[in-house]
Amino acid sequence: MAILRGYPRPQFPGKRRRRRGLRFIVWTSLVLIVVLLGSGAYGFYRVTRNLPQISSLKDYQPSIITTLYADDGSPIAEYYLERRIVVPMEKIPQTLIDAFVAAEDSR
Repeated sequence: MAILRGYPRPQFPGKRRRRRGLRFIVWTSLVLIVVLLGSGAYGFYRVTRNLPQISSLKDYQPSIITTLYADDGSPIAEYYLERRIVVPMEKIPQTLIDAFVAAEDSR
């Protein structure tokens, strides 16, 4: 097909606009995906960076209360960072144990 001199080539602005719009949507989607993945990875890093290693939980001994006694055996003072009281397993009610098991099973 010969091009006539003096006449401009027919243009198809609809296709060009459609391509430009599609290209914009694709690039915006890619940037959004990269930002979301980066944010998720950074959030995961922030949450997990201060967690203890699983192997260290095997030897875990929580801090307990240190009680200072007088000569007659009466307690004078208690020193602690966290007020933890060791409770033997026999003193824990069965309903409390069942409640913990039920809460873990529901997940």
